[in-house]
Amino acid sequence: MTYGTADLGEIRDADAPGIGANTFLHREPDPAKVRQELAVLRAAGVGLIRQEFNWAEFEPLDPDEHPELGRDAWIKYDHIVEAARDTGIEILARLDRAPRWATPGFDPRENPWMQAPPADNAEFARFAGELAARYRGKVRYYQIWNEPNLFGEWGGRPPNPADYLAMLREVGGAIRETDPEARIVLAGLAPTIETGPENLSDLLFLRRLYLLGAKGDFDVAASMSYGLWTGPRDFLIDDQRVNFPRAVLWRDVMVAFGDSRTPVWATEYGWMSLPAGWTGDPGIWGNHPIEVQAAWTVDGIRRAREQWPWMPTIVIWASRWPEDLRPGDPTPYFRLMDKDFTPRPNLQAVREAFGGQVAAGVGLHQETNAAESYEGPWPRVPSDLASLTLQRQTGVAGAMLRFRFDGTDVGLLTRRGPDMGRVLARIDGQDALADALPRNPAGESILDLYAPRVEPLARIPIATRLPAGTHTLELTVLAESNPASSGGLVIVDGLLVGNARPTWPWLALGGLWAAVGALGLWTARTWLWARRTFEALSWSWTDRRVGPLRLGEAVLVVAAVLYAVLPAGGLVSAWTLIRMLLALGMGVLAVARLRDAALVAVAAIPFVGVIGRTGVFDRPVGEVLILAVVAAWIVRALWIGPPRLPPVRWLAAAAVFAAAGIVAAALADYPKFALRDLRTVILEPTAFFVVLISVLRDRDDVRRLAAALVAGAALAALVALVLIPFGAVVTEVFPPRVRGTFGSPNNLALVLERAAPLALALALAAGASTMVTGRCCWGWGRVASTRGFWLLALAVLLIVLILTWSRGAWLGALVGLAVAARPLWARVGFRRRVAAVGFSLAALAGIVLVTGVERIGHLLRIGDSGAVSRLAIWDSAWRMGLENWLFGVGPDNFLTHYREYMRPEAWREPNISHPHNLFLDGWVSMGAIGLAALTGVLVLFWWDWSRVRRDGAGGLDPLAFGLAGAMAAALVHGLVDHTYFLPELAATFWVLAAAVAALAAVGVARQRKADGSRNAGEAPT
Repeated sequence: MTYGTADLGEIRDADAPGIGANTFLHREPDPAKVRQELAVLRAAGVGLIRQEFNWAEFEPLDPDEHPELGRDAWIKYDHIVEAARDTGIEILARLDRAPRWATPGFDPRENPWMQAPPADNAEFARFAGELAARYRGKVRYYQIWNEPNLFGEWGGRPPNPADYLAMLREVGGAIRETDPEARIVLAGLAPTIETGPENLSDLLFLRRLYLLGAKGDFDVAASMSYGLWTGPRDFLIDDQRVNFPRAVLWRDVMVAFGDSRTPVWATEYGWMSLPAGWTGDPGIWGNHPIEVQAAWTVDGIRRAREQWPWMPTIVIWASRWPEDLRPGDPTPYFRLMDKDFTPRPNLQAVREAFGGQVAAGVGLHQETNAAESYEGPWPRVPSDLASLTLQRQTGVAGAMLRFRFDGTDVGLLTRRGPDMGRVLARIDGQDALADALPRNPAGESILDLYAPRVEPLARIPIATRLPAGTHTLELTVLAESNPASSGGLVIVDGLLVGNARPTWPWLALGGLWAAVGALGLWTARTWLWARRTFEALSWSWTDRRVGPLRLGEAVLVVAAVLYAVLPAGGLVSAWTLIRMLLALGMGVLAVARLRDAALVAVAAIPFVGVIGRTGVFDRPVGEVLILAVVAAWIVRALWIGPPRLPPVRWLAAAAVFAAAGIVAAALADYPKFALRDLRTVILEPTAFFVVLISVLRDRDDVRRLAAALVAGAALAALVALVLIPFGAVVTEVFPPRVRGTFGSPNNLALVLERAAPLALALALAAGASTMVTGRCCWGWGRVASTRGFWLLALAVLLIVLILTWSRGAWLGALVGLAVAARPLWARVGFRRRVAAVGFSLAALAGIVLVTGVERIGHLLRIGDSGAVSRLAIWDSAWRMGLENWLFGVGPDNFLTHYREYMRPEAWREPNISHPHNLFLDGWVSMGAIGLAALTGVLVLFWWDWSRVRRDGAGGLDPLAFGLAGAMAAALVHGLVDHTYFLPELAATFWVLAAAVAALAAVGVARQRKADGSRNAGEAPT
């Protein structure tokens, strides 16, 4: 089994038709029926026939003595060849059946079920040369003899690989000399485990041919891949076992002798189905119900296409018996059709499965494969740099290649260089599915072939982990090349199709190891030395202060930064080893100081675009920290005991939300995208929420949580400013928009708008309390707890937010700041309120007067088509939701379905990844159950917030209003944009939920304590 496309090698003659049938057209006397049989086969997707060319028919007597004999045979075979050409079917000409005069001592008439090789190979070569000359350009493939490893096909003599190789070389040489384009096919070797003297194992025969130097004497190897007694998915492969996958052992022999480019064709293939009540010879080929025969015939072809790129062609045994069946003979019960052309179930199954357009299976397919179609000029030209010396190329904008394939991965074999152009790639008419390529601002997948130096045989992945099934790749040459390119040449040297390695075995293995590890940890907690080791992790030194941070937090921050900024490493690399050690260290620190690690993970949430690349696990540093924290929480739960869990109402809402996401992802049409979102925006954030609930013990912990979120966002904003000179700006629009480490300015703005209200809340609360006491680090511990520090952070957030030019984020931030400023608004008098409003209006008027109304409208993009487009997107999402109302289309599957529902007026934005509305997004992503759970979480948030407000000092606690402002900003902006379904937004959402739930729990505990004290004071003495 070959997974992916990286290890696919060149296979000659992979462009031959994928499905063939063995025919006996030479035994059909009616030429019209010959054409009828071929037409039936072609309609079923059969593109090749393996047809006997019986030497004894052409030359029944010595041609030197009777040259006139055999003339009718030539006419008959001429008709067969022409009929096949007219039908669009290739011929594999099987050359055997030597006439009696060529086999002294052996009379074929006395042995109708046997044949003998000629005494003189030169005579056979002469005949083959004449045949090749007559059919040059009409017949491409010639198979020399049949089953020479059986005594019955070798004149009743023991099989002799050396004698057969001599025949192969002389006859094949004569054909090649006459027709240099002809391809020589090795004789079909009968599958057997016998080792002589009568019959010789096909594997031993093949190995001996290679030992004798047969490599290069044939272009195609020919196995006989019958299933016999087992089905096509039989996974037992052994040299003592004769079954369908026995050809895998052929491939091993050929690779061992350095012949990896030669394909293996299954020139005889199928399962037998004898009629009910059969009393004749039971045969040695097995017997199965006719429905099973049909299903297995199709499934075996599919297995070869999925797993064996070296077996591009399978030839079914057999098409039709032209004569009446002989009673007691079981061999015709492999057939595809009856004598009167009535299709049997196996032919119907093949037609239903493969009778449409040709689709390529797994493998490296040359530029002539039948699954490819070209529009525009794509001449095929020779090149020493090309795979198998030929390639297609063009420099004409608009020239297109279409390629149908069965697989999950697809790539292009091409050439990169200083004169190469660009290509637009689409799969199934969608830009999003070509996800291995970079995208332009319009969301189109672009393949740029420019390189400073020539790179021949470049393998460029286009898409991975597509849904199983048939797909169509479209490559369109673009007019605009890379500015550094000196031309616009595009070369197609081959197309790569692979299947992704299934994930369920790894998930099952991972689950098993996790269960074993959990059981081991739980058992080891009783061991004295293990307990002492675990207790030693409670390092007191981590509680020391370093400015505003504890020392443990500072160490985690340094480790996280190093993990993110170290150079990229491969699978085996010093940088990868260092990253693994850093991740292990962060995990150990998380076990020792779970709360500190959780706060650092919160601060890392905005750095979703900063990825530590190891070649194995390339994930954002924030996600690595969240996973470390969740793992540490589990370890602590196993060793210390059950941690504090969220209130039942929160736990139920989170559990239903996660369950709905799992179901929606499992049913999604595009599981690759769905499973990624399931992990990053559903399971990981909800698990992190549970961890936060267990570590947020008091109000100060919640305040530190808010501070971590604001500090991370402010740092991300500062990084965005620093990266402006380095091109982290979108310049395709005016004014230029800052994006920082994010892929889009809007994504950066969505993070900043949520942090701004919390920054204001921390500034308002700073005058009443400090988070850090004592002197440390030149006073930074005190500075970080002052109002000025948080106002400075707020200023940075707002400045960068403005530079993103995200109108929705501006609105969300204004609403959020207004909510967060409610405590301040309540403290000032009436006159100050009026003055503040007047000052704001005057400032706004001044800006309009100085800038001009038209300029302001341009900057704000007032009057553009955004509103119309947004309404059209909502309508599309609504219709999508109605058709998939219960389970949705799956997480991150909106884009892959959007074009089915897109309205004409939304043509400017065909690549929308979400419906620009929180509730529509939740509905189409997770269905009605997921939307209900998400709504329930929001209800719980505001319910608990109302309780916190009632418990606050005068109902004006700045921290509570800061959390409310952050959520309000998200919801207001979420009516017209993203709110939840991005990793950083999902994590922030659950952080806010955990903070409010923790504040509510603190209030409940305080109230219970007060009630207990009051009751104790009233008790009689």
